[in-house]
Amino acid sequence: MGDDDVRRDPPAGPARRAGGRFGTTYRLLWSGTASANLADGIVLSAGPLLAAAITRDPVLVSGLVVAQRLPWFLFTLISGALVDRHDRRRIMVVANLMRACALALLAAALGAGIESLALLYAAVFALGVSETFVDNASLAVLPAIVGRDDLDAANGRIFATQSVMNELVGPPLGSVLFTVAIAAPFGGAALGFTAGALLVAGMHGSLSGGRGDAHDMGSEISDGFRWFWRHRIIRTVALMAGGLNFFSAATLGVLVLVAQERLGVTDTGYGLLLAAAALGGVAGGWGAEPLTRRLGWGPAIFVSNLLPAIGHAGIALTTDAAVAALMLAFSSFAGMVGNVVVASLRQTAIPNEMLGRVTSVYRLFGLGALPLGAAFGGFTASAFGLVAPFWIAAGCLTVMALVLLPILTTDAIRRARGG
Repeated sequence: MGDDDVRRDPPAGPARRAGGRFGTTYRLLWSGTASANLADGIVLSAGPLLAAAITRDPVLVSGLVVAQRLPWFLFTLISGALVDRHDRRRIMVVANLMRACALALLAAALGAGIESLALLYAAVFALGVSETFVDNASLAVLPAIVGRDDLDAANGRIFATQSVMNELVGPPLGSVLFTVAIAAPFGGAALGFTAGALLVAGMHGSLSGGRGDAHDMGSEISDGFRWFWRHRIIRTVALMAGGLNFFSAATLGVLVLVAQERLGVTDTGYGLLLAAAALGGVAGGWGAEPLTRRLGWGPAIFVSNLLPAIGHAGIALTTDAAVAALMLAFSSFAGMVGNVVVASLRQTAIPNEMLGRVTSVYRLFGLGALPLGAAFGGFTASAFGLVAPFWIAAGCLTVMALVLLPILTTDAIRRARGG
């Protein structure tokens, strides 16, 4: 079945703004997201620092990433089904409080002198489980808060804020707090998640998926998967996201070695390279709406696929850190524009009562490519040289951009959005 055969039901009455473009409910979601992502960013740097303080075994240190990402494979489909059954606001509140509790317990243990790698693994695993619920619910709830024509701008602001808090502000803050006291960053992150829960709790309106508990969960998950696979445009953008994430992970996994051995940067310089990427993502979040308004959704998707290819090729060619930083910023800018367009597409094309489940299937395809891409990049760099993954990524993404150009057109996306 093609994208014209699967239509979104009319919205069930969004919790509209009281005045201005966005209202109080959206601002509470935006603020809650900012607080939670600040906490995420703090843990992003403090977690590895704690692991490295406990053990110097690289396998055990890298196991922290496994513990954090594993829940996306184990729980994303379940979380999507529950998001469609229950009050999405309540799910976000409870999940954020669970994250706060996990980190508060870790901070208390560290304050008592208990430094356990197993306890750290358990804490970040709990964060990962809760994240599957928060992320699925926050994306599913947005169409009930803002109008259809405002989704690009609303998503862009939230995604840009996530980049600022998670990549620019949170990690340096986590590192500073860790030098003050080993428990401080985890206690601070617990406060951030608590604040996020309280802000989201103040949201108003009908924010339920509306499914109730009448159906078998396994059947509901299957229904979501079937809907996803039958919708040609949604399926296509999910596979596209998987390809982008695969090559992003393949290059990011060896970027630190390229930075040190080819660009000659210090540890601080490497941090600045990552900051350049984050700034590109922020610019993409804020610029997505005016860009898509000027170019159209189809060309914006094309740009979001082609610019990362140019960025990967540029990094493979240069030995100048400033040029590499610019290439990373281009890639992140394009990736964020693509994220905004695709998120708004999903929110308008997928029926409200299935939004959580179909989004979870989409994310299973997209995020499932990350560990595969990282492994591919490591083996390729080892066999053919450090820049080999960048050249392969540039070539494959260029081909993907050209192949998808006549498929993901503005008209096709407009039809899928029901416009």
